[in-house]
Amino acid sequence: MSDDHQSPPGKSDPLDELLSRAKWPEPTPSQMARLEAAWDHCRPAARPESRPEPLPEPSRRLRFSAFSGIAAGVVAATVLAGLVIGNALLRQPDVANDVPVLVKETLERRLPVVEPPVIEPSVIEPSVPVLDDRISRPPTWLELALLRVAEQRASRLRQWRETDPLERALTRLVGDPHVDISELVPPPDDVDRFVERIIAELPRSRGQRRMALARLLTTIEPPDSLPALLSLWSDPATRELVEPTVVRLADLETLTSLLRSRLTFADRVRLLAAIVSRPEIEAHKLLVAAAMEPQTRPAALAVARKTSPPTELLFAALADENANVRVAAALLLGVHRDPQVTDGLIEIARKTPARSEPWIALMQRDDAAARRIIEEARRHPQIMVSVNSAEATRQMMMHPVRVGVPL
Repeated sequence: MSDDHQSPPGKSDPLDELLSRAKWPEPTPSQMARLEAAWDHCRPAARPESRPEPLPEPSRRLRFSAFSGIAAGVVAATVLAGLVIGNALLRQPDVANDVPVLVKETLERRLPVVEPPVIEPSVIEPSVPVLDDRISRPPTWLELALLRVAEQRASRLRQWRETDPLERALTRLVGDPHVDISELVPPPDDVDRFVERIIAELPRSRGQRRMALARLLTTIEPPDSLPALLSLWSDPATRELVEPTVVRLADLETLTSLLRSRLTFADRVRLLAAIVSRPEIEAHKLLVAAAMEPQTRPAALAVARKTSPPTELLFAALADENANVRVAAALLLGVHRDPQVTDGLIEIARKTPARSEPWIALMQRDDAAARRIIEEARRHPQIMVSVNSAEATRQMMMHPVRVGVPL
């Protein structure tokens, strides 16, 4: 009967009855042999023959002694390392307490005053090596010879710069921009050689030295210096300095090509104003030609508004056979500052009302008489067509449509 299930008194458990009637068969010898074999295979340590033989007594003592010695050595080494580290920590100086003292000593120490190096505006002299007494060995004969050669070369170069006319002039110009340049120009017999030296120095000059060379060249104005002046004009740093000289020496064809080059609006207006200031009449014709091209038209109108070119030339261009010339002249007359231009344009418009150029010029004028005649023309059925055509042409010339630019 099981322990966890108690049957009531007076009644027997059915399981006990079944167990009492059961008959357990006895195992056969072969089954017992297989069971013993499996038991020996699973528990080899249980077999008497598989147990290791015990060590003899001397070997057991030797192993115990070795283990004891090693353990004692490890303990001694650990104790010795702890003593060494502790002694080192005890002898370490107190850095935290010394910091204020070091800072105080540093602040109290007076540093030497170092003056900044003075940079002279003249050409930089070549540096000469100087022997240092702090080197660990004396200089060799070869080193002394090289130092002597460098000193002699620097001395000769210094003397040459003091005696050469061009170098002396450049040194004066760089040091004092307001110096009188006429005092620096050599006598007439030496001017050609002087100019040759200036032109030879231009390609490798930079900065203030290049500006000084440009000032010398524009002061002398030799007849064969135009290529050098054009190279200086192409440099934005020296363009404004040499531009008046270039305008005086160059022909109109060269000036036209310069006017069409890639320039800013201010540079183009300045160049065109300098060209118009020339005395010949062809220079003013160049203003009309500039008003014909979209690239230079804004600058031409700005110059005409500021300089007031000859009206006789513009009225003659207004009657030219070329329609582009007539329109350009009309645009220039429209911004002219002379008030009498309006009367001349009104007279031409009344005589030839079918022409659109006088109406273009009158639309550009900013006075009451021009606005009054335009209003009268718009009310006339026949003249209104010419006025509308002139307005369309004026808008197209003043605001040209560029290819590839959205409207």
